[in-house]
Amino acid sequence: MRRVPLLKGVQRTAGAVPEEVPHPDRGALPFGPAWPGALTVGRELARDERKGIRRLVTGWCANYDSGEDICLPLDGSCYMLGKGWTGSFCRYFRGSVLPLDPVLEKAVCEEGPPPDTKPCAVCGKPFLPEGRQAYCSPACKDEGNRRRSRERMRKKRAKPGQGRYDLGLPEASDSKGS
Repeated sequence: MRRVPLLKGVQRTAGAVPEEVPHPDRGALPFGPAWPGALTVGRELARDERKGIRRLVTGWCANYDSGEDICLPLDGSCYMLGKGWTGSFCRYFRGSVLPLDPVLEKAVCEEGPPPDTKPCAVCGKPFLPEGRQAYCSPACKDEGNRRRSRERMRKKRAKPGQGRYDLGLPEASDSKGS
């Protein structure tokens, strides 16, 4: 590692940060709980994750100018559109835009494997289930209940003798021939 000289007039005190930052992989102790995380680069984003980030930026980010394809505060290309790895994100995107897609937010911001998502029984969109939840939204839940009810009634009507009232009247016979 390269040593960086101290500025003139700055005195070194006991317990100050050393000129060289020791690396945890080389036997040095980390400075704090966040230190090892600062050295590791996140994982590579999957194609669907990159596509989701692009969709959120172009559709919902207030800092993105679609006419010129730039980020307004940076006055240059948007950092999030070229994102290929997890790790640092645009503060505005992470705080205001990413929560619009909770599945993507959990997949990109949390350590470890992607969360266990489940496809919605009606629309097929992946969502994070709470307990035994089968539908992603109340609208899909209503549609799923309609479909189940429709199928149940279809089966009930298909059974012989079901769905009609039997009044017990004798069947009318043809009186012409007798």
